[in-house]
Amino acid sequence: MRYASSVLILFILLLLVFITDILLGSVTIPWESLPDILLRRPSADSTLSQIVWTMRLPSSIMALIGGGSLALCGLVMQTLFRNPLADAGILGVTGGSALGVALFTLLGTKMAWLSYTFMSGMLLSSFIGSIAVLLLIGSFALRHSSTSDLLIVGLMISFITSSLIGILQYFAPPEAVKGFQLWSMGSLEGVVWQEVYYASTILLPSLLLLSLLPKKMNALLFGELYARSIGINVRALRLLFVLLVGLIVGTITTFIGPIAFIGIATPHLVRRWLKTSEHRQLIPITLLLGALLLLLCHLLTRVVSGGILLPINAITALMGAPIVIVVLSKRSSLSSDRL
Repeated sequence: MRYASSVLILFILLLLVFITDILLGSVTIPWESLPDILLRRPSADSTLSQIVWTMRLPSSIMALIGGGSLALCGLVMQTLFRNPLADAGILGVTGGSALGVALFTLLGTKMAWLSYTFMSGMLLSSFIGSIAVLLLIGSFALRHSSTSDLLIVGLMISFITSSLIGILQYFAPPEAVKGFQLWSMGSLEGVVWQEVYYASTILLPSLLLLSLLPKKMNALLFGELYARSIGINVRALRLLFVLLVGLIVGTITTFIGPIAFIGIATPHLVRRWLKTSEHRQLIPITLLLGALLLLLCHLLTRVVSGGILLPINAITALMGAPIVIVVLSKRSSLSSDRL
């Protein structure tokens, strides 16, 4: 009952926030004119139609896709590493993706061999960077069972990628550095339909594949020995998860920048609300809530800034950081109670 009501509530909230995100901005769209604009009727105002179709809709749809994708990646990583603080940002995966983009954009023509188009080059560079970090983290996790050690390694990787990005910026042209810095703060503004098409082509099949694996994700919660005992090829499953998470994080990072805290915060909110670890319920709700949270953050960057666009990470950090603190404090209190 709780699951069914959660799906219904999230769908309603998503619809309301999605419509509000389209209506509000530097130019407010009258709500009564929205049906004519969306249906492209001749009676619709041409200027307002241009704003909605070329600016508002692409960014709102990208927020839905990106938020759901990052949230599901967070759930997968927390299950894969059996670590409640596992996340693309904390474990350095986002940093690896950003380093890949930095290598491509800041070195410019020196890496033109990577692609035929600028967009495909950014995608490939971002994917390679995220996969490299995931494989490094995965190999460490196989040798060490300590949760704290894994998080420390992830943080060290983040420091290394940040340092390398800083060195690249020092030697790069000023124009390239300015563009990269704006991208690195995270933004959904300026998204165009071509980017939505590219992202959807990559992300939707990846999300569908992850959504078909709840039983195997449930098995991983009980450890590798149990998973093997019921016939799961754990090594192949880990590799599949690593590749899919790397592809999803790399794609999202390419188009809207390194978005923080959506991946780590959303799964915890879902688990606390549903009070279950059953992935058949966690996966759909995590997708919906992640989409809602990023869309809401995008809306807040428009509303609270008074026409000046805030970096979306300014809002996601304010939302996600307290959740991480609460998780850490609860784990500490549980450990104290056991002593």
